Amino acid sequence: MGRLAFVCAAAAAFGLAAAPAAQAAGYTTTQLGGDRGSQANALSPAGQVAGCDTFPSDPQDAHAVTWRNGVETDLQTGVLAPLRPLSSCARAIDSRGDVAGGYTDLNFDSVGFAVINGSPVELPGGTALGINDAGQVVGFLSSDQHAYLWSQGQVTDL
Repeated sequence: MGRLAFVCAAAAAFGLAAAPAAQAAGYTTTQLGGDRGSQANALSPAGQVAGCDTFPSDPQDAHAVTWRNGVETDLQTGVLAPLRPLSSCARAIDSRGDVAGGYTDLNFDSVGFAVINGSPVELPGGTALGINDAGQVVGFLSSDQHAYLWSQGQVTDL
């Protein structure tokens, strides 16, 4: 008798049966961004999602996006357009819907960004990784790998 058959026979002899597949526990899943290469990075208490996605009009570069109630908003061609990013990705979102992330500029440098109260803010080089409801942003400087805190226009090296 093969090993698998023996294990199954032993389990049956002791009254052990395979458990039925687990049922979904009261939640639904929603596909965000289709099958283009989307990435969800953060979820706000209000249910908004921050991340990045690619678009048929620009399939080589990711765009920072948010999703709310299944509706995707492209931040790169919207509120971030004055910063002229080549590619971007949102990494954090607070309960008000303000986001933080990073983008690649025209010189191929990494730059942090935040969108606070609907306005883009360019942060020190690197990527912003977190934002709180007070509008404070944390991230890292890619030049020397230092963490920073940005608060009301002031940068503190951590």
